[in-house]
Amino acid sequence: MLVLSRKVGESIELEFNGAFLGRVSVLELQSGRVRIAIDAVDELRVLRSEISDRAEGTVDGTRKDELALV
Repeated sequence: MLVLSRKVGESIELEFNGAFLGRVSVLELQSGRVRIAIDAVDELRVLRSEISDRAEGTVDGTRKDELALV
């Protein structure tokens, strides 16, 4: 995992094999929350983690079938 610090108005660009995939920009910091903008190629899926976890059958990163065993 790469961890970066960015200020409002700054961004990072995502590439794969030299091809532009997208840009993530910091728009605003307010009340402990950050607003970001994601400009990505149409082929790139961008999901919030809670949506991705539900789609994969996980709860907080743990598979639902594993929860039954605990």
